Amino acid sequence: MPGARSRSRVRPATLSLVSVCLAATLGACAKGATGGGGGSGAAGTGGGGPGGAGGGPVTCGELVCDPHASCGAGPNGAACTCDPGYTGNGTTCTDIDECASAPCGPGTCVNEPGSYSCNCNLGYEEQNGTCVAADECTVANGGCAAGCTCADTPGASPVCSCVLSHSSSSAIVAANSVACNYSGLENADNSYYRVYDLAAFGIDGDFAVSSVSIGIEQATGGAGSQPATLRLHRLNGAMQTSNFTTLTTAPITIFDAAATVVSFPVSGTAQAGTQLVVELNTPDAEFLGHLFFIGSNTAAETGPSYLRAPTCGFTEPTTSAAIGYPGMHIVLDVEGSYSPP
Repeated sequence: MPGARSRSRVRPATLSLVSVCLAATLGACAKGATGGGGGSGAAGTGGGGPGGAGGGPVTCGELVCDPHASCGAGPNGAACTCDPGYTGNGTTCTDIDECASAPCGPGTCVNEPGSYSCNCNLGYEEQNGTCVAADECTVANGGCAAGCTCADTPGASPVCSCVLSHSSSSAIVAANSVACNYSGLENADNSYYRVYDLAAFGIDGDFAVSSVSIGIEQATGGAGSQPATLRLHRLNGAMQTSNFTTLTTAPITIFDAAATVVSFPVSGTAQAGTQLVVELNTPDAEFLGHLFFIGSNTAAETGPSYLRAPTCGFTEPTTSAAIGYPGMHIVLDVEGSYSPP
């Protein structure tokens, strides 16, 4: 009987040792964990809880992390953690495809090991991992000519809005303009001109005209208004009507006014490099009671003012100086827009 009791005491101890060895064979024990009487532990922990070969916490020297992971302190000792851009348990890490969530927006996403990049569409730039509209107007005025206003257009070239003028002042001076008329009572046929060399103004794209501003010294219509016509031409050669190619003809109505500047909408496009001619024509109004004097001043001008009045003998556009009125600098401006190439 004593021998039986002795054997029964030894047998449980032997079974316990076999149980630990079986668990280790099945891989349930932690790396380096051999603590007797303990259960299986998680990776990086010793048998029976935290502990390495000597019963202490597992160290980074005992762990084999994935090349895309790093070892650091964890709640149960050292642990492997996958690097940003990778996923896994630290022992094995795989690259995350960030492009799957389409993070770039208006552009093409390129997945890279542990990261990604964006090839942004025209007019966009990469900021903080996404494509945002690039404000091209912040650099060299977006390529717009001096004096033009730049407006950024995402995905396209900026739009440059410009006012072209040869006048250093838009003030209208009384009794400063001349017109061909009948005894100072009614208009004969008069055309007033300004020539705008687009290249000289720094405009290197097709210029879409939107309006023309006209100075008015005096406008008196037979019934409170009078008809007129705005024309846009392309000039090819010397300043004479045979060298005009008409781009746009726009009938307008001029209401009675004095000492003012009025803008009229006009649509037409002058190609890059064009010499753009703006013409205001007031037709012959004999017996109709219409009288018109264009607005002008004596301030400096950067290009000549022209008048054509066949009834008074000026059959081609003639400078105001050649007519005998060198101080008649007309106010006849053009507004429009273009996009730099």
